[in-house]
Order: sequence, then C-alpha cells, then structure tokens
Amino acid sequence: MRGRVAARLIWGALLASCIGLAPVATAAGAASVSDSTVRAGATWLVGQMHPDTHLLRSYDNPAEFNAWTYDQAVAVIALLEAGHHQEAALLLDAMLVTLSEGQSRTGMTAFADGYHWTDASEIQGAETRATGPNAWMGLAFLYGYLVLGDSSYLSRAEDMASWLMDTLRADGDPSGSESCVFLGGISPGSTEPLQWVSTEHNADMLGFLRRLQEASTDPSSRARWAGCADSLESWMLRTTAEGGLWVDGAPGHFAVGYESLDPPVVSSFEEVVDSQTWTALALTASGEVTGHSLRADRVGLDWLDENWLVAVECGGENRPGFGKRTFSRADPNSPLRSYWTEGMGGYAIARLAAGTPSPAGLTRGKVVKDIRCFQQSDGGVLYTVGDTIDLGDYFEEDEAPLAVFSNFHNLFGGEPGVYGDAQPDWANRSTHLVSWFYSESELGDRFDPEFIRSPAQSFALINDTDRSDRGYPSHPGERGWNGSFTAWNPHCWASFVLGLTPVDRSSRDLSSYSILSFRAKSALPGARIRVIGHLVGDSQDRVWPPRSVSPLAVPSDGWARFDVPLDALFGADRSEAESVGISFGNNEGNADQATLWVEDFSFGPSGDPIPLLKEWPTNWAWRSVAATSWLIFAERRFNPFALERVSRLGCGRGASGSAVAALGGLLAVRLTRRRRGRRSHPPSTSRAPTRTWA
Repeated sequence: MRGRVAARLIWGALLASCIGLAPVATAAGAASVSDSTVRAGATWLVGQMHPDTHLLRSYDNPAEFNAWTYDQAVAVIALLEAGHHQEAALLLDAMLVTLSEGQSRTGMTAFADGYHWTDASEIQGAETRATGPNAWMGLAFLYGYLVLGDSSYLSRAEDMASWLMDTLRADGDPSGSESCVFLGGISPGSTEPLQWVSTEHNADMLGFLRRLQEASTDPSSRARWAGCADSLESWMLRTTAEGGLWVDGAPGHFAVGYESLDPPVVSSFEEVVDSQTWTALALTASGEVTGHSLRADRVGLDWLDENWLVAVECGGENRPGFGKRTFSRADPNSPLRSYWTEGMGGYAIARLAAGTPSPAGLTRGKVVKDIRCFQQSDGGVLYTVGDTIDLGDYFEEDEAPLAVFSNFHNLFGGEPGVYGDAQPDWANRSTHLVSWFYSESELGDRFDPEFIRSPAQSFALINDTDRSDRGYPSHPGERGWNGSFTAWNPHCWASFVLGLTPVDRSSRDLSSYSILSFRAKSALPGARIRVIGHLVGDSQDRVWPPRSVSPLAVPSDGWARFDVPLDALFGADRSEAESVGISFGNNEGNADQATLWVEDFSFGPSGDPIPLLKEWPTNWAWRSVAATSWLIFAERRFNPFALERVSRLGCGRGASGSAVAALGGLLAVRLTRRRRGRRSHPPSTSRAPTRTWA
C-alpha cells in the first residue's frame, strides 16, 4: 500500500507541476475566497467518507445512509481537482470493489444506482444499471488515471464503455438511422433495456466517450469510441422533427429525452435544467477533441432564463436560480420556490462554456457567489433550499403529518408508488391522465384546481384497466393491466403505496400512533377504496390478502377525511410497519378509468395531541456531496466532461501530455492492487454548528 500511495503522490506532484494545480492547503492568509470555499468543501467531502467502506454518504440527512453512484463519481473528480489525491484513490478503489462484486453476481460491468454507505451492499430498489451514473463513474476513473497514473482505472473505464455500448445502445434513433443513442438502463432481474431515453444521460455518454477517445492507448478502441461519439453528437444536434433532441423555438432548447423510440414519443418529464446545462458542457468538451465550436443555435440556457427562473432569499438578498423539480415540485407557475445548488453549479460552468451573456445577468461569478450563501460553516452545501408550507391550513393539531404531495419527499422519508392497473402509461401521458402527481405544471390546460387541496398538487389515482384504444393488446374474457405493457391479467387490481421509510431502512415503529388519516375525492360518485397496511416480511411470508379495512366510499362533491384505525392495518404490534396503501381497482367495484385524488396523509396519536409542525419544507435542505462537488467545479471553472484543467493547461494532451502519461505508465507498472483495508487516517467526525442565514 505504501508503495502505491507513494507512487501516486509522486505522480500527483508531477502533474501539479505541469498544470499548476497546487494542493488546496495554502499558507495562512494567502487563500482567496474561492480557495477557502474549495478547501472547506473538500474537507467536508472527506468527512463524509466511511472509515471501512470508503464510500461517501450522499447527504447528511440523519434518516438516510445512502451512497449514490453519481455522487461518488463527481466527488472523485472534485477531490482530485482540490488536491485530495489519497482520499480520491480510496474512493476509486472502493468503487472498483463494488463493481467487481456486482459483476461476479450479475455478469454486468456496470454499477447499481446506489449502495449502502455502511456495508457497500446495493440499495434495494436502486439496483438498476443506468446509463448516466455509469458514464459519470467512467469519467471518474479516467480522471483518476490522468491524475494518479493508475492504468487499472483506464482499463475499467474502457470495460464499462464496452458494456454500455454492447448492452444499452438503441437499435436505431427516432429518425431511423443506425446510431449510438443510449437507452435508460437495465432493471434488476431483466435482460432487456428500459426503453426511455434521457438527454442528460446521453450528454454524459458523449463526454465519457470523447475522453476515452483521447485517453485510450489502443488505436482500434480509439476509433470505436470516436465513431460512437460522432454518431451520438450528430443525433443530439438534430431537431425533434428530425428525430433528434433539439426543440426549435425563440429561444430553443433540448428536450429532456424520449419516453420511447418506437414509436418516438418526446418526453414530458419535468426535470429540465440538466438537459440544457449538461448538453452545453458535453458539446463543449466534445469540441475540444473534434475542433468543432459549440453551435450558438444549440444552447438551451437562454430558454431556462426566460422560462424557469425563480428567486430564493439568502443572506438578505434574493438569489435567482432554478429548482430541482422532482424534489421541490416547484416551478414559476407555483407559489413554491426552490434554489437547486447542484444544478446552478452546472449552469455556472455551462454559461461560461457557452460564452454568451445571460438575459437574466447570471454570470459564473454571480452564480458562484449565490451558491456560497448556501454553503454551511463546515463546508457542505445544502442541496435545495426554498419556501415552506404552513401545515396549519391542512392538518389538525392532533395529527402528525405523513405526506403533503406538494413535497415529493415526506416527513417519514418514504416515496409513493403505483402498481397494477395504476401503472402509468407514460407513452400516452400527453393525452391520458396517469396515476402520478397532479399539478398545473404537469397538465397545463387539462389541470383543474378543484382536485388539489394543498398549494401546488395532489396525487391522482387512475384505474386504467383497458388500454386497447392506445394500441395495446386486448384479450376477450380477461381484464386488467399488469403494468408490463406486454400481457393482460384477470385480477383487475390497482393500488397506491406510500412507503414509511427511506429505501435504506426497512421499517417504521408506529406504536405511538392509533389512526391513519387522509383526504380523498373522486371524479364521479360511487368510487370505492380499501386501505391496506404492510408489515416488514409480509411479502416474503405471503400474507394475502393484506390487512385492510372494508371498502370505503369516496365522495365526488368535496374532499372527505378518512380516519382508519391502525390496529386494522397492522394488528396490535405495529413496531415494524413498512407501508400503507390504497386499493382502487375493478376488484373494489370501480369501473375502467375511475379517477380519484388523495392528499394530506397523517398519523393520529394514542394519547395527548401531537404539536403540529407548522412549516413543511418543500425542498431537500441537507448538505449534499453532489452540490458541494459542483460548487468546487464552479469555483475552479472546471468542466467535468472535459476534465478541463488538464485540457486547458496542456497536460495529458498532445506531445507533452504523452510524455507525462509515459512517465505515469512507468510508475504504474510497479504498482500492485492494494487490498481493501482500513483508512490510513479516519475521516473527521466533527461537525460545526449549522450556519443560519437570516
């Protein structure tokens, strides 16, 4: 281990002397504000490292202990950029171990979406091998190779790229051309790729392939990466009318992707920021390799400025920016506002890369200054920050709020899901209401405020039994959709489930509560629901039918409150509750397309009233590995798709880069793979008090 670390430190010193990359630690009083910000952020990242697994805990949320793959990747790049080479190497090696273990079990040279921080096992429900996180991890391995000189990182990056190209490329793009368009990923237990296409994931792949094109030492491999990148870039730049990604307009923008390629259905998914910023960054990085300039008519940043800008107060000033919509559920048409620090870090670098002025005056320096306001005194950056909801308008004093659907993540940490005949028909989402969040931003002219109770949205439940009018097969004598879009089943069920814990925890103790309360409303009279409770182990023990209450009639003339005894859902011992749910399919007496809305779930007490939490945060205001890493990138003017500091200053590219790489190769051949062991020094466990922004 000493030999390998020493060689890496020698390599790092050589690289630093070449590119002028000094370690973050500087003489007292000599650091600029930017250096101080980077140093504090990097120190916080190191403090998130587990002493045994060497993975970084993605958020400091006390209820969550997840290490998401994308977060590990950007942290590696940020730590290397900040001069923390030893910690970056520990994290890279830890990810190599998870990759090898997963490959031996699944045969796939790819990472799961996330791992448990404490033991590096895959998170249940996050086992998908998705394109985007794997492209980012490939970039991290490449940067590790360039900075640390370890050729094993390059080898694994090439192995991952081969798997992605062999497994997740679509048969053709929407224009009918043979292409290098990448599908969403592969779900656990499946051998067929998910059929949706993400713009940001394909931008990730473009950046990854271009970096491989430069770094690979094998001419045939370089040609393979280059050919795929050329095809992918050409597809990205075509308009959606031509089967590509660009949406013409004044200003134009990139679509967020495709819900399916056959038939081609442009996605209406609402997460719009990364599909504009990461395309600018990836196309800029690609141009460094091909010599092509970034096309001014293929940059969607002005569209963001003109359509999605909000402002959140911090430090006595309004900070203009964009929200993480799948966390905050907030947009300019909603009374709820959100500032997404990670996304704004990407915007800052993208605006710099584009070289065009922002209509809203958002320069890189302005955005960086604003993000610093959300950096806490220990260096961690809050993920999303914004408005709160006064819950007094929606709950009684004796209720403990469980879920208000204006906020995607609820106070108990779980998330909603819909199954059976409620499975959303995403391909026809533009014309058919689906079981999911119900809001004006989602539905436009089809939205009716009668069906929301809290400020922004509710949750719609659709018994979507018969889809034969949308081109799906119909079989006489059998009714009911099983969610796979390939076969029918005769059971005709639809259900909604609300998890009671984050995905990394198995159960919730509900012993101190006695009642589940929620509100519901139906489109037409006669709708019926059955409320269900699940304990840990029910699925394995085949508890069927699940514990439930008798069907309840849901009115259509107003929001009704339902109070359900927890004894009926879980029995007397409810110390290991897993979820609550609502059954509303044909098996409950509902017709096809029966539509209901649910909102404002809570638990009532057994004894004294529970003080009502008056303000409900509509954001994810925890310190974040990803947000902190992107602040470091923004401070350093660093494009992670270009591995820009190396590119800009001439190391690792061209003749001088070849000489440095050759020296690194001489060092690397002396290195042997280190066995996974204890850190040479434990991460800091100290936490400074949270900074208050008044």
